[in-house]
Order: sequence, then C-alpha cells, then structure tokens
Amino acid sequence: MRNLKVKNFGKIDEAEIDIGNFTVLAGANNTGKSFVLKLLYSLLSPMNVQSTPDGQRSMADSLKSAAWNSPRGRDSSTGMIDRKAYEMETIFASVSEDGADEWKFVQAELKDRVETNLVRNFQVSRVYELKGDPGEDLEANVDDLLRMIVSEKSFELDVGWSAFAAFDGIVNAVYLESPIYWKLAAALWDARASRGDTRELLTGIPEYFYDLVDSLAFEYSGEMAYPEVYESLVGSDVLNGRISISKLGEMSFRENGSNRPLRMTSAGAANVGVLALLIERKVVDRGTMLFVDQPEAHLHPSWQVVMAEALFDLARNGVRVVVATHGLDILKWLEVRIEKHPEDERLVALNRFPNPARTEDGFKLKIAKIKQELSKPFADLYLEGV
Repeated sequence: MRNLKVKNFGKIDEAEIDIGNFTVLAGANNTGKSFVLKLLYSLLSPMNVQSTPDGQRSMADSLKSAAWNSPRGRDSSTGMIDRKAYEMETIFASVSEDGADEWKFVQAELKDRVETNLVRNFQVSRVYELKGDPGEDLEANVDDLLRMIVSEKSFELDVGWSAFAAFDGIVNAVYLESPIYWKLAAALWDARASRGDTRELLTGIPEYFYDLVDSLAFEYSGEMAYPEVYESLVGSDVLNGRISISKLGEMSFRENGSNRPLRMTSAGAANVGVLALLIERKVVDRGTMLFVDQPEAHLHPSWQVVMAEALFDLARNGVRVVVATHGLDILKWLEVRIEKHPEDERLVALNRFPNPARTEDGFKLKIAKIKQELSKPFADLYLEGV
C-alpha cells in the first residue's frame, strides 16, 4: 500500500496522500487530517477478513442463507439494513446454484461493511454528507485497487481480489483517539448496550472506539510482540504503572501498589497507558495497522517524545502506523531521528495538510515548511513582545 487519492472529501478538494510504514499527516487544525485517518480506517478494517477462498465461500454461504430467508420485495428506501437484504436477494437471483460466483457476495458484504463503517465512524446519517461540494461526487482510491465513489443517490465500491493480495499483511486495524473515551469507557458501553446495536443510530461516539473495546475483551496467551516498547511506556521513567481490565471489563490504573479507576487518572496517563495496554494484550501485534489521532494529546513535551519513539519503534518492527498531528515536539523528534539515522527516512511518508499533493520537496524541506506554519503564531507573539 503506497497512496490514497481523494477528491471532494470534506475540507479536501483533491489530495494524494503517501502511505508508508510510518505515515504522518501534519498540519493545522481543521485541515482534513482526522477525516483522512477515519477514511483509511473505514476502508481498510474490513479487508483483513475472509481473504481466502474458503473464507469467501463461508461468507457467501451465510449471506445466501440470509438473503433467501429474508422477507421478499423489501423497499430499499427504508434504510441500509433493508436495502442490504434487497441487494442480497438480487445477487442471489443472479448466482448459479452450483456455488459459483461467491465473490459477488463477498464484494456486496465488503461494500456494506465499508458504508456502515463510514456512517458510524463519522457519525453521519448518510455517506454523501461527507462530500465537500454537494454537486460533485466524493472519490477515494487506494493504490488503484480499492475505489469508492459517493454521490447523493449512490454508493459504489469497486474492490477486486488483487486488493486482498496487496493488503494481505494487514492482520487487523486499530484506531486510537481521545483518552477521554477511555476514561468514560464503562458508561459509554452501558449506554450503547441499553440503546441496542442499530446501524443507523447516531450516538456521538464513533464505532472505532467500540471496535477497540471489543478487541480488548479477549486476553491473548503467549508473549507480547513488543516488550521493549511496552516497558518504555510503563517503566518508572514514564507511567510507573499500568492499566488493567477486570473480568467485568472495568478499567483501572495500577501505580505503586495502589489501584484506582481509570476515570480518576490523568488524561495523559490514560493516553500512554492505553497504547501500552494494547501492546500487552496483543491487540497491537505484528501486522497491525495502527491509526493514532493526535498522539500528543494531553502529553507534556517529554512524554510526547516517549510516545513518538514508541510509535516509530512499532513502525520499524512490523506495525503500519498512521498518525495525524500538529505537535511541534513530535515533528521535531522525527526530524532529529532522521538526521541521526538517515536510513530510516525510507520508512516515513510525510504529508503536509491542507490538500497534500506529491511534490518534489524532500523530507527536510517538507518538515521545515510544516514546522514554520505551525510555529508562526508563537514566532509572531515573540516578535511582538521584543
């Protein structure tokens, strides 16, 4: 996976985003960084499932059964769930009874999963609300293998078998955002359970948070893949403690022999601690694609450096990391890292927002421009005070 092209997507008119082992989306607030992060997660998180012929057949069989047993002739205008049943019935009618053409069912399921992801992760009632110009189509293209076109009347997803081969190294996708969600995790989960799991329900809480809560429900056996990174986060120089989860799903922070609810812990400790927890429980493992929105959130400068080092070490050792940031300390750390280790530049895909485009600017010039733009308010205040 090398690049994402988008057109008419929220604040972004047109952009081409480079993707590498350590992908950085950098720029000021409200320039589209988080939009791109959520889009990539929504597109790629369904791609790690059912990628074998046996898996396709299993998915196809279950979808055929669901289509065959669903009420016939539903009105597709009544909502996404009814529309999906209607589409599955149409596909079922066109597929031969000898089990051929399972891929049609897999494509239909992927389309539905991506559309559902977009609705739930962006918390919109329909995907076309993500368009910038209402009169133009929204387009997204990953490596010319996965193409999405959204108009006010249709949602199209074109994905072929070659996309599975290209994305085969992605074992799972993880989206890590505000630690505030984690401090309120129990209450948010209870609220969702009481409302029921309807796909059109707008709760204000993105689905990727619940995806991650589901992943943390399982305690995997065996050694964690990144013990050194884990220790760098929980050791005495940083957290000097760890987040734990009870059998009932309650999260707490253990420090110096004491144990207190996570909601009573600082947001900065929750931010660093949740990343450590994901490593400990093997949610972040080799083959993970890790999306982190504002890794600098609630962290003072020295902890921002620790976070940057941890994420880069993961990227060097089998995790695909994508971060959206406006943190000058993180960007300065990255600049120094590449200065000391020029060979690591090949791992980095640096994208300057808004409307990033492929240019002839090298890493040094691009990061200098980003730092200059982000530090301008401070520089202006400094000059004003001289």
